[in-house]
Amino acid sequence: MRILTWNINGLTSALNYYPWSKKKSHKEMFATMKADIICLQEIKCQPTKLTQDVALVPGYDAYFSFSKTKPGYSGVAVYVKQPLVPLQAEEGITGILNEPKTINPCFKSNNKPTSSSSITTNDCNDNDGGEGYFFDGLMNSPDQLDSEGRCLILDFGLFVLLNIYFPNEAQGDRGYYKADYHACVRRRIDDMLTNGRQVILVGDLNAIHEPLDHFKSTHGWPVVGDTVFQASVYRHWLNEIIYPKGPLIDTCRNFHPQRKGMFTFWKSVTNERPRNFGVRLDYILVSEGLGSWLKAADILPELFGSDHCPVYIDLYDIVESSVQGTKCLMDLLSTEQSKNKNKNKGKGNMTTASVNISIKNKYKSANESRYSNLLAKNFAQFSGSQKRLDQYFSTVVCPKNTKKSTDQKIDQ
Repeated sequence: MRILTWNINGLTSALNYYPWSKKKSHKEMFATMKADIICLQEIKCQPTKLTQDVALVPGYDAYFSFSKTKPGYSGVAVYVKQPLVPLQAEEGITGILNEPKTINPCFKSNNKPTSSSSITTNDCNDNDGGEGYFFDGLMNSPDQLDSEGRCLILDFGLFVLLNIYFPNEAQGDRGYYKADYHACVRRRIDDMLTNGRQVILVGDLNAIHEPLDHFKSTHGWPVVGDTVFQASVYRHWLNEIIYPKGPLIDTCRNFHPQRKGMFTFWKSVTNERPRNFGVRLDYILVSEGLGSWLKAADILPELFGSDHCPVYIDLYDIVESSVQGTKCLMDLLSTEQSKNKNKNKGKGNMTTASVNISIKNKYKSANESRYSNLLAKNFAQFSGSQKRLDQYFSTVVCPKNTKKSTDQKIDQ
C-alpha cells in the first residue's frame, strides 16, 4: 500500500506538464503515482469551479477542503483509492468545522461540549489545571485558523491521517497565525497519541529540518550545530516532533539517513530544479507504532507538475509478529470488503489502534463518511441535487390553435 503527498501548486495546472500534458487526465496521473491514498496541498481551486473530471476520478473517492476567505487560495485534497473507505473525515485542525459544530474536547473551551464528532478516542485529560484554556493562549480564534482550507483528517482505523499545508513563514499577524497553527497541530497529534491512536502526518510543512535538507550544505553551510540555522522557531518545532526528540518518525530519513540532495522544493523563478538547488519541505511522519509496517519511503523528483515533487511511503501488506502473529494490513483498515466481511460477525480484528469502539459502530462510521460534505460526489453539482437553470422556469405548452395563429402572424 502506498501513501503519497504532493504540493501540487494548482490542481489543474499540473496537467500542463509532461507526461500529463499528453492526455490531460488526473486518472493517468494517479495511475503513474501508483498510490492508494494521494494527499495534495495548495490545490488552488474553488468548489463552484471544480469540474467532474477532477472531482470524480474513476476508482477514487475525493475529499476536499477549500479556503473560505480567499477563493482559489491554498486548499487541500485527499484521493482515496477504492475499496478503502475512511471511518470519518474531518476538515480543519481545531474541530470547529465539524458537524455539529463542536470543538474537539482535547481543545479546551469556556463552554466545553459534552460530546464531539471530531476524531479522537476518549475524553482528554485536563492538562491545563482547570484554569487556562488552550485557545485562550492563542492570538487567532479557531474559526480564523481553519478558514484557509489547510487541513483534512481521515480516520482509517489502523491510523489517523493528517494532510496539512502549513502556513509559510511571515512576520506580523501572519507570523502569529503560523505560530498558532503549529501549536494546534502539535496539541492535536499529542492528544491522539495519548489516546492510543497511531498517526500519519503528511504535507508541505514549510520548514527545513536539518542542514542536509538544504542545498547549501554541499558548499559548507549550514553545518550541524550551526546556531543561526537552528534558530528558526519552526525548525525547532519540527525537531521537537521528529524522533528521537519527538513521537514521529521521519520516514524518508529513516530509510536514507545520509542521502544528499533529497530535496522536494526548488525555486521555479530561477529554474533551480535542473541543478538540484533545492530544500526539503515535504514530509511523511508516522508514529512509532506504525514502524513495523514501513517498507519504503522516498521522493519522486522525476515527476513534474509543480515546484515541489511527490513524497511517498510504502507499507507492507502483511506483518509477522511473535506476539500477535500474522497481521494483514487490509484487515486493519476500513474498506468496503472488510465492512461486508464483518457485517454479520458482530466482532472484528480490533486493536488499540482501531478507536476502541465496537465493530458495529466502526462500520456505522464508515457508512456515515460516505455522506460527508467533504466528499466530492456529495457536492451539489455532482450529486444531482443542484438545480439546472431551466428548472427555475415553468414549461409552457402552447395549444395548437395558438401556435398556428402565432405562425400565421410570423408569416405575415
